[in-house]
Amino acid sequence: MADLIEDIKARLDVFTLISQYLQLKKTGRSYKALSPFKNEKTPSFVVSPEKQIWHDFSTGKGGDIFTFIQEYENVDFSEALKILTEKAGLDPSLYKSSKKFISFNKNEKDELFRAHTLAMDFFHNNLFKGSDGANVLEYLRKRGVNDETIKIFKIGFARDSYDDLTNYLISKGFSKKLLLKAGLVSSKSLNAENVFDKFRFRLVFPIFDYLGRVCAFGGRSLSDHQNPKYLNSPESLIYNKSKILYGLSFAKNEIKALDSVVLVEGYFDVVLPYQEGIKNIVASSGTALTSDQVKLLSRFTKNIITAFDFDEAGFNATVRSFEIIETQKMNMLCVQEMNGKDPADFALNDPERFKKVLKNANPFFDFLIEKYSEKYTLATFESKKNIFEEIKPYLKNSSPMIKDHYIRKLSLLLGFDEQTLYDEVESFNFIKPFSSVQNLEDRSPKSLKNYSNEEVLFALILEFPVLFANIFEKIDEKCFSEDFKSVYNLLISQYNANRNLDKWDFSDIEAENLKNRLSVLALYGEERYGNFSLEILKDEVKIVLNNLIKDFQKTRLKEIQKEIANAEANNDTKSLIDLLKEQNNILSN
Repeated sequence: MADLIEDIKARLDVFTLISQYLQLKKTGRSYKALSPFKNEKTPSFVVSPEKQIWHDFSTGKGGDIFTFIQEYENVDFSEALKILTEKAGLDPSLYKSSKKFISFNKNEKDELFRAHTLAMDFFHNNLFKGSDGANVLEYLRKRGVNDETIKIFKIGFARDSYDDLTNYLISKGFSKKLLLKAGLVSSKSLNAENVFDKFRFRLVFPIFDYLGRVCAFGGRSLSDHQNPKYLNSPESLIYNKSKILYGLSFAKNEIKALDSVVLVEGYFDVVLPYQEGIKNIVASSGTALTSDQVKLLSRFTKNIITAFDFDEAGFNATVRSFEIIETQKMNMLCVQEMNGKDPADFALNDPERFKKVLKNANPFFDFLIEKYSEKYTLATFESKKNIFEEIKPYLKNSSPMIKDHYIRKLSLLLGFDEQTLYDEVESFNFIKPFSSVQNLEDRSPKSLKNYSNEEVLFALILEFPVLFANIFEKIDEKCFSEDFKSVYNLLISQYNANRNLDKWDFSDIEAENLKNRLSVLALYGEERYGNFSLEILKDEVKIVLNNLIKDFQKTRLKEIQKEIANAEANNDTKSLIDLLKEQNNILSN
């Protein structure tokens, strides 16, 4: 397995990998991005191609390509190894053969995924059993879903049974407590022993994460008297609906190939277009579109085409989507004409027409102008004013180019002076209509790890070896913690051997955690001080060095007080004299 890991690292550069997930901007020898783990406005995520590491200074997370995949994808090492084997273009059999050497215990997440996989197969097989299953299968076929599509999406059927699935999963070794955590069963009381099937007499759509693991279910009612119409799994350790897009595991390769994704609202709106050859299509998972879902899509494309129903709810969903997509700097196009049908029926009845409509989708502001022009008409001054008032809030925060283009367009359409419209937009103040996407954490000052004086000093001299001359013989090793004492002595040895060295050698340090710590400190030194002049850096070293010595002296004075008390209690005159001399020396400096 060690050979496979090294082979992956040789093929996958840390910058190349992470740039597939984040927008990295070069700063000196490294690259920076906004933290993917915390909302922030000032980038604190740093990638060093030279050191082949990354570090997020806002959360303290960091490491190599394996730790990045584990943190970003929320997977264990085994799954990270599988993902990186594929990304490195290596034969998947290498991962399979190495898997037996990976030592890890099955944890709760593993068991939740296994329970969902068995439940998916159980529901799917129900379609092909008995008269009830046959009736549901016939319903799907009448809806236009063919048998091949049913198998691809593993669509299933939950029978009208109290504990059908419960008993099956218990027979496979699962506890009722775990099944409750999975959201596969329900209970009317706090007593975990009294459980029953959550999904009953429903058409069941497995919900997969983007890696293709089933993590939840969506159940559609099969009776007019059954509420709610759609019942979704509750959130769990493996299912966060704000981070899941239905159909993405099937669509991601086509999204990359076409450099666009079609965003719809329902399960059938994904399944039927996919069946008809429109495979770059996904739906939000039982929720309005979220920023996490858009971030997920941004890994595959920057272009989102919305195709929602053309009723008021569909229009509102389109507007809400723009509000989210705009914050992520993505491009949004809108389908404006589906003959009054939803995407599922439109794709089924006329797939070629639907493909053409998608190809001709218009930018959001064109969509907005057309909609409000239909609502208010262009007959009177008041109606024209209403059109502009409706669109104005969305122009306020748009890029200068978009603002310029559409103010000109509105000026021609409405007959208003262009500069007047500019002034109206610029002077407009409002609580953003999409306040749901605002985050108090995003507006707060960047919270970085507080580094000690000792760590800052080493960050400076590790990244800029020339500064070592400014501390050499000016500080005793006793001022450092145990780990840094050994490092300081190593630096002294290397400095004495070559006073002009430009790079430290840590190959003799056996402790990997200490090596990693030093790499992160060097990266911090580059990120924090990379643009400073040598004279400023020398001044900074002097300040930090003095602070570190003061820190040591404060700590030492407290220790001396305790040792003096012990010496007096034991009548140890010699020790008492030595301690008092040391105390006086510290206080006189």
